Amino acid sequence: MDSEEKKRRADLIVQQYDGIVPQYEAFYISSLLYSANRARMSFDALDAALENVDDPNVAMAHLQEALSHASSVSRYFWPTRRDKYTQSRAIKLRDAFEVSATNPLKDRQLRNAFEHFDERLDDFLLNCSAGPVVPGAIIGDFAIIEESVGHVFKLIDPEHGVCVILGTICRYFPVRCAVVDVSQRAERMDRDGARLRRL
Repeated sequence: MDSEEKKRRADLIVQQYDGIVPQYEAFYISSLLYSANRARMSFDALDAALENVDDPNVAMAHLQEALSHASSVSRYFWPTRRDKYTQSRAIKLRDAFEVSATNPLKDRQLRNAFEHFDERLDDFLLNCSAGPVVPGAIIGDFAIIEESVGHVFKLIDPEHGVCVILGTICRYFPVRCAVVDVSQRAERMDRDGARLRRL
């Protein structure tokens, strides 16, 4: 299919179906359900890892995986592509899942914390002029970043639902709640004929 035909089809779908052809709604529901459930499973694995912390890096791995899947969910609602077709699809999904502009999944800080980790690591290390840096993960109160003479590489504060990535504070509790909500709505839609509808 050439680009002209692709654009013609995209314009037609936007005009007639607000971005998603009805028989394709099931694909979006299934995809969101997969990503949201994977995030939930990873958050549950984080809980288990935090109950018996033998290796904080294992807990951080579960949190990173959870947030990575949460980022996938986020992209369905707030895609990086700005074309009319993609934006129409996103609006339709936000409406069906009742995801508002204040939803924690919209926060790109968490999304970018891991997706652009290599670039942020370069900047973090350039700014580390004095004090120790522990290269592994730490479990503890995030207030340590205010009082520490060193630099926090990765930290999980399970009591406050906060992680610190390269000195940036990110709150993961609200993201977890938002992912659970998307998962539950997707499960109900899937059971109810795999159609996008407010519940």
